[in-house]
Amino acid sequence: MGNEDQRTAVAMQVSLSNSLVTAALTVLGAQAVIVTFVLDKRTDLSVFYAVSSVGAVMLVSSMVVGGKGIAEAYKSGFAGTWRSASSGQFQFQTILALVGVFAVGVSTFCGTAQPPDSAILSTMLERLQKMELATTADRQSIARLEGEVRQLRTSVQKVERPAKRRTRR
Repeated sequence: MGNEDQRTAVAMQVSLSNSLVTAALTVLGAQAVIVTFVLDKRTDLSVFYAVSSVGAVMLVSSMVVGGKGIAEAYKSGFAGTWRSASSGQFQFQTILALVGVFAVGVSTFCGTAQPPDSAILSTMLERLQKMELATTADRQSIARLEGEVRQLRTSVQKVERPAKRRTRR
């Protein structure tokens, strides 16, 4: 294989390694969001802490191993050999990244759902009772107003009947 072909092969490996580093950083960012959610909504988090920590360590290790592989690649290129012997490190980087992503995914399901806060439930119950009282009062007001409307109709009809009789004459 020519020197230019070796250089291209090494450049492709380095590019893939950079992509894995970017993906690992993205998953670490997503893990921060997951941790925020899980800490707020779940209890019994010992398994979550362990699995989440394994995921973070694997992702960071993946970036370190990828960095070492890239360093080996450019050092061999500087010497003019362009060896792709560091591909073993790039494979190890891939395995670490996949294990890290898997661990982060599994960590989302760790822990027990937190029971609702009793203070929130009591506040919601008070609001519901107030709404029921307001609804009952509104119904009573509507019934009273309907009675008044019936009385007004009757009064209007009584007034209209003698007026109609006068106009007929």
